[in-house]
Amino acid sequence: MNIKHILPTFVAVATLCGSANGYPKDHGPFSKGEAQMPVTLTDCSYGTQHLPGDETDYPSIYLFRAAQDNSGVVVKIERVTETNAYGWCIAVLGRRGSPLSALVTNDIPSYGINVRSANLNQDNKPDFLVNIWTGGCGLAGQGSMTTFLLSDGERYVATSFYSYDFGPEDIVRFATNGPCYFISNDLIGNGEEKTKDGRDHNFWVYQLYRFDGSQMILANVDDPRFPKWVWYTFKENHKETDQLTKDQKQRILGER
Repeated sequence: MNIKHILPTFVAVATLCGSANGYPKDHGPFSKGEAQMPVTLTDCSYGTQHLPGDETDYPSIYLFRAAQDNSGVVVKIERVTETNAYGWCIAVLGRRGSPLSALVTNDIPSYGINVRSANLNQDNKPDFLVNIWTGGCGLAGQGSMTTFLLSDGERYVATSFYSYDFGPEDIVRFATNGPCYFISNDLIGNGEEKTKDGRDHNFWVYQLYRFDGSQMILANVDDPRFPKWVWYTFKENHKETDQLTKDQKQRILGER
């Protein structure tokens, strides 16, 4: 990989398709006005490349660097070009283009791309968040596939989550110098379970994942508010729903 051929940074890729906003404000996991400790996420600088014979006007490859990082580490995001295949291939590369992570695929074919760096596992090496999202109308059009690339010595380990409209507020701390957490969210129906009022409902369901070395550990036990089930009502609502019992919620999550 010849870094000299990377075009200079000119705009954030996110501006191509708007910006991702995180969990729905009117049905979030915390009480109204309750603020969590933010984690510093820094937009990465980037350049682009076109593969030979590419027939689109959009770049085939994006190469991202963490701000003020001189290690030569880059995140390469390459558009999938195989017939009947869509999305992007993601990998971390070293100074001479050597792979530092396994190749992972994000199957959202959108150009709504944002890459940020952060010290998520607190080893003082840059970790990366690659978020690719859709920009359509309605809830179904606001999906995000977020790939976390966590440092593991000289290498990186990838973990991906599909959620609703990922945003910076989905990464939090609950204590000064405490671990960082990812709040995943999903819109889940009651399925075969009977609700308290006997009607079908949808719920915003939030779960907590702790960054632990190169792993992301399901950590609902770390905070009594999780998992959080918020009834998706017309009015603003942040309360844990009583439309389902604790056992019913556990069964639904177990089936998923």
